[in-house]
Amino acid sequence: MATKKHRAIATSYHAIGATLRLQDRLDEAWQFYHEALDIRLQTAHTDWDPIIADTYTSMGVILLQRDQLGLALEHYIKAMEIYRKKFGEDHPDTADSYNDIGVILERQGDLERSQNYLTKALNFQVRKLGPEHPTVGDAYNNLGAVLWQLGRLDAALTYQKNALQVRANNLGNDHPDTALSLGNVGVILEQQGKYHEAKEHQRKALEVRQRSLGKDHPEVGASYVNLGIVQERMLEFDEAIDCYKKAQQLLNKAVGNEHSWVEQAHRHIMRCEKKKEERRKAVKPL
Repeated sequence: MATKKHRAIATSYHAIGATLRLQDRLDEAWQFYHEALDIRLQTAHTDWDPIIADTYTSMGVILLQRDQLGLALEHYIKAMEIYRKKFGEDHPDTADSYNDIGVILERQGDLERSQNYLTKALNFQVRKLGPEHPTVGDAYNNLGAVLWQLGRLDAALTYQKNALQVRANNLGNDHPDTALSLGNVGVILEQQGKYHEAKEHQRKALEVRQRSLGKDHPEVGASYVNLGIVQERMLEFDEAIDCYKKAQQLLNKAVGNEHSWVEQAHRHIMRCEKKKEERRKAVKPL
């Protein structure tokens, strides 16, 4: 009876921690999660009790919000080991842990290991949920981002196109996540030298963000920069400078003139104006 009472207390502590985390009261949430974990470790019938893994995962979320990636990774790995031991490889909780670990490893720059975990998560999700499920779209995006950073552009493009298709089908063509995928595809196409296709994707991403987020949103500024980069590559310097200036003006208003994004937009303008002048001098009239 005492053990059941303690478990009930742990459940209450965990629930309070979850509420506090949603309120962004992270220090207090951590304390309640920690209390819940201590009780669950003491009262569990086995070290492989899934409720212990649930608490490790919740604590990992807080550590991620604090940007404590190393500690977050430790907690997610502990959760994953419990889920895998209890349920096996072919279970949603195990797959979710693989995805979480892969995302953290990507943020740490451990791209090969990240790819391995994200691939495992994606394979499970496609098999269990089907290739058109929204969760699968996110998984395509995560794996595509890692492959892009690894320089595997063809594979990255395939996954980002898959993400775009799934998001467009599930969320619609005018959703911010669809715009994100359009932009991601555009970035890869630009790096492959497919400038006309890249330009079309970045222009669509810009238009979707303007409609779905509003014309003054910072992500609209990011789309102006992305479109400007493609236009610069195509030697369309006037159009590129116009995009960079719009981005600078928008971001200056949205995030303040001290923000690094504003400085980056300014550097783009200066570089592009220099290239424009160099080309003007190089092209002599007949």
